[in-house]
Amino acid sequence: MILQQRADKLTRQFVGSTIVPYAGLGPYSLFGSGAAGAASIDRPFMANSGNADIVAEYSKVEAVLGAIPGVKYLVEYEGEDHLMSEGAFTDAYTWTKLFLDAFVKQDATAIEELSRARSINGSGNDSLVVVTEPDSVPPSSSNVATFANNILSIPWATVGDKYYSLDYFAGSSPVQFGLNSATEIASQTTTSGSFVNGVLVVPAVDVEGVSYRIELTLASDSPVLFTLTFAE
Repeated sequence: MILQQRADKLTRQFVGSTIVPYAGLGPYSLFGSGAAGAASIDRPFMANSGNADIVAEYSKVEAVLGAIPGVKYLVEYEGEDHLMSEGAFTDAYTWTKLFLDAFVKQDATAIEELSRARSINGSGNDSLVVVTEPDSVPPSSSNVATFANNILSIPWATVGDKYYSLDYFAGSSPVQFGLNSATEIASQTTTSGSFVNGVLVVPAVDVEGVSYRIELTLASDSPVLFTLTFAE
């Protein structure tokens, strides 16, 4: 899973997330000639910018992001100007919240979602066009739950104050999963899921390249059987 192995280094540091940031207009640049001043930005930074913006020129925003040496994200909004449409602004707010939840709150689910997101499923025409993550660590699927060959594999799940690697075997309708194996493992900084009050919640399960959020409710503890009660 991306970010997490290095994200602890960024805890409690300042971060910046902007919507239609003013990087300059015409011959003027807020960050100096050639955006040279951006080279001093050493905290995670996100920009949401419309590529039709002629007030805060998109090309200058691109130059700023290109000059920032560290962690950075540029989300481009096709055809949007400085006064973003309501749908684009809503998507920009969603990107901003996801970014802040990941880097400020250190929320495991937000970190996982940010590692996967390339656009927001909203009404704006947005796409992540620039991304440099902590220490340029590429995405990793080592902490992502998967469902393949009728086996649901959850690498790091919290059960009370312990961590387990879990495998579940899918049964018949209604969709039930029987516990195939459970191995207690060392504590991790993030999890793939959690089991609380009889419900196993897994925020991201990869099913042939499609990500789902699922909830499994304990139906029997001898043998251990879970019923799929939510999937989105």
